[in-house]
Amino acid sequence: MLEELIRAGGAKFLVPCIVAAAATVLAKGMFAVHQSRRSSRKDFLDVWQQRESRDTLWSQVAIRHLCGVWFPTWLIQRFLDLPQSGRAIVEVAGAWAFFECDDESKVVRWKVGRRQSRFKRLWEMRGLKALYVLLFVGAFYFVRYALRSDLDAEHLFMGWVCGCSLGILSLSCLSGSLGIAEANQVSDRWLQNPGQNPGQSALSPSFS
Repeated sequence: MLEELIRAGGAKFLVPCIVAAAATVLAKGMFAVHQSRRSSRKDFLDVWQQRESRDTLWSQVAIRHLCGVWFPTWLIQRFLDLPQSGRAIVEVAGAWAFFECDDESKVVRWKVGRRQSRFKRLWEMRGLKALYVLLFVGAFYFVRYALRSDLDAEHLFMGWVCGCSLGILSLSCLSGSLGIAEANQVSDRWLQNPGQNPGQSALSPSFS
């Protein structure tokens, strides 16, 4: 099938076929990750039923099976004291890559120092969105150029490489912007100090 498409479309469709094959492999990998998460939830339910063995280690292992994140015991306990403890744990776990905690001071902070400032976070999100648009336009231009131009094999290959590379970078910028926006909402909802100005930089659990 792949060879027939290449013979019918010529060299122009060689790279798209390779990209399609890579996308198929990626989709299978994502499905495997989804299955792994389902298995982790099952493991969590099995651990949760062992009520007689509850202790600090039990709570860490249970949350690890549920969310795939190691939370310190003091943070888990404070989450459990909230009215929506389950939602808090899941949402913070989803954005945990952006945060770090200090076990001595029991403070949660942004992992990247500049993101301590709400103003800088806002401009970082806007900058990533602008880069996403620019890179996507560049990717579209290179792909269109490769499809419509009568190029030799070397220039054709370079056109596809540039188009695919810019496309991947544009999606990375969009993903980064959305990730920071989600982490920003999580910090305001679950990790902000009570009475703290939302524009201030320090983060610590809102229940500390």
